Amino acid sequence: MRRVALCKIFLAGFALTVLMYKVTPAQCKEDLTLTLSEKLKLDQFRERVEANLPHAYMKQEIYLIRWLRARNFNVDAAVQMLNTNLKWRQTQRMDKISEEDWSEFNQRYRYHDHGFDKHGRPVAVLGLGSWDVRRAAITGESEKLSRYLDFATDSVCNKPRHLRNQNSTSTVTQVDFIVDLSGFSLTQQGCLPCVPFYIGFVANYENYHPNCADKILLLNTPAAFEIILSAVRPFFSQQTRDSLEVYGTNKNRWQPILLSYIDKSQLPFELGGTDFRYDQDD
Repeated sequence: MRRVALCKIFLAGFALTVLMYKVTPAQCKEDLTLTLSEKLKLDQFRERVEANLPHAYMKQEIYLIRWLRARNFNVDAAVQMLNTNLKWRQTQRMDKISEEDWSEFNQRYRYHDHGFDKHGRPVAVLGLGSWDVRRAAITGESEKLSRYLDFATDSVCNKPRHLRNQNSTSTVTQVDFIVDLSGFSLTQQGCLPCVPFYIGFVANYENYHPNCADKILLLNTPAAFEIILSAVRPFFSQQTRDSLEVYGTNKNRWQPILLSYIDKSQLPFELGGTDFRYDQDD
C-alpha cells in the first residue's frame, strides 16, 4: 500500500516537472507552474468535472487551472464556479453567439483586437469614451449591449486558445485590455441608468472569464470616472485588482508605460501607435 502511495506521488511529481518544463514564464507567468499540492488538486478537480464538459478544450489543464486559481484552489468552490459557467453558456447560447448579427453594434460600440503585446498576448482596445451607453440605457438596448459585450469578451478571451491551436509552441494564456476613456462624460457614459451596465459587465467578466487578462489599462481616465470605478470595485477579484492600471489624461505619463508593454506597431494612432485608427474596420 505504501509503495502504491509513493508511486502515485512520484508520478504526480513527474507530471508536474514535465508541465513546468513546457512553460515559458514570461508569457504565462504562474498559469501552468504548480506545486505538487496544486497538481493533486487539479487532478481531483478534473475528475469531478470532466464528464460534464462539452468541449475537448475544456478538458485541458490550461483551461481547468483558471477555475482553480479563481477560487484559490478550493476544489469545491471551483467545481461550483465552473458548473455555473457551463449553465450560463448553455442558457445564453454562447457557442452560437458569434453567428448573431452584430454589425450595427460593431459600428456604434467599436473595439479592436488584432494587436499583440511584447510577450505575444493578444491586445483588445476599447474606445469606451466614445460609446453612447446612455442611448442604450434609455432606448431599452441595455440587454442587447450587455450581450454584445459578452460576445466581445468571449471572443477576446478565447484568442489565446486559438493561438495555441495554430502554434503548438505557444504558451500564451491571457490577453491585455486597453480601455481608452478620452471623451468620457457623465452624461453619455456615466449617467445613473448607465451604472447597471458597467456592474453587469464586470460581474460577467469575473464569473465567466476568470484570469482572462494579464493587464487592464485605463487610459485618459478623467476624475469623473471615479463614480463608475466606485460602483464596480466591489465586484473585482483580487486578480483583476492586480491587473488593473489606471492612468489619467496626461499622455506624456502613460504613453512610455504603454509602449514598454506593447510596440507602437500594434497600437492605434490615437494612443501613439501606427497600426490603425478607431474608426476603421478590422
